[in-house]
Amino acid sequence: MFNVINTKIDLCKSSMERYIHFYNVNRDVELTLIQTGYQKPYPYSSIVPSIRDHFLLHFICSGQGYYYLQNSTYSLNQNDCFLIYPHEITFYKPAGGKQLEYYWLGFSGSRAADFISALGFTHSQHVINYNDPEISVLLSNILDAAFQYQDDALSRELYINSLIQKLFFIMLGQKKLNRISFPPSTPKDNTDFLGQGQYKNKIVSIITLLIQTSYHQDIRIESIADNMHLNRSYLSALFKQETGKSMKQYLQNYRITQAENLLTSTSLPVYEISYAVGFQDPMYFSRLFKSTLGITPSQYRNKYAGHP
Repeated sequence: MFNVINTKIDLCKSSMERYIHFYNVNRDVELTLIQTGYQKPYPYSSIVPSIRDHFLLHFICSGQGYYYLQNSTYSLNQNDCFLIYPHEITFYKPAGGKQLEYYWLGFSGSRAADFISALGFTHSQHVINYNDPEISVLLSNILDAAFQYQDDALSRELYINSLIQKLFFIMLGQKKLNRISFPPSTPKDNTDFLGQGQYKNKIVSIITLLIQTSYHQDIRIESIADNMHLNRSYLSALFKQETGKSMKQYLQNYRITQAENLLTSTSLPVYEISYAVGFQDPMYFSRLFKSTLGITPSQYRNKYAGHP
């Protein structure tokens, strides 16, 4: 029986990328689309180590890059397809001076692991190389259909699932004809780079790393749990148990620390420093700074850096 669920949707249509992500979808099925998108080649720095609760495939159309796991690193090239397993900390980026163009496809369901295994992916083999041009056409069709049926869950499940299954069928056929190869990885300990070494709990490590790399952006604590598909109360309790602080406190303290560095190493006005570390209200920033350190940002600068 088909169950209708109110689906939260995050989407983007820009000149550089298109994507759509469905939250709280019905996963009590054999296969269901979670997200799909297309990224044009351009330099970016917004991708940070992260964790998902579903299978996520990336199909490289052009460019070169690297894919980092806890104990290994893969070189990425055109026609490579790399897999991110659920609840696995990973990171990928373009190679130096290069850019990446790719499609991605995220999915879940009771048969999802079977399809992944049939294609040859394992926890020790995260990348395969394909050469059928129809794969890119299908990925484009899946993305178009996701936008077309974004408000029609039944049509989305019936039609898009058929496209995803056709995609897997083509890739499986290539594998049977030995037209899929398995690029090797380079053994490498990336645990510190991926944040696992900071806290024992990998979810907490990812959140702290996200804060440390994106503190200057508009990070909304309430959206972190949604994006990780975790209960907010559970995640808040887990984070405080591991760090001794709430996520809001951790973020504010980290921003204040970065502001201290800017106050002593630059002559930027206080209001610009406020914006630079992620505060949109300079007056609030000054009040928080004083309540945390006991002196105002200007007093801190005069005391420790001697700036006028």
